[in-house]
Amino acid sequence: MRSEADAPTRFANVDIDVHGETGVAEFITALGRKAIPMYREPTWASFELNDTFSDAQSCLDALTAAIENLSPEARSLWDGFRRRTVNIGVRAGTRPHSTEFGISQTTMAALAAIGCEITFTVYAPSAAD
Repeated sequence: MRSEADAPTRFANVDIDVHGETGVAEFITALGRKAIPMYREPTWASFELNDTFSDAQSCLDALTAAIENLSPEARSLWDGFRRRTVNIGVRAGTRPHSTEFGISQTTMAALAAIGCEITFTVYAPSAAD
């Protein structure tokens, strides 16, 4: 089996992290089957959309659409969080020499309109994979 160190660099996923004094559990519940909770504490949670995406652009577009279409109650919870972060994960490989992952200006504006920060996490290759 080929190790991940021999694999190409690729998009992995997008996690969405929310931080707030109240409403975190209620917000995750309001998302229902649209999201998969990854981690939850009383004042913050991390979740992913319950779908598979081949690139960050399509995932971010789906996320902004999901937030824009929330019920008024759930949108009020979202807007009330002190921090909303999309964390774009990239699995590093040894090829090609460089890889670009673009995000359109329209998507950047949509993320800003829903109050999101953007973070990137690059995961090192793992020989165990």
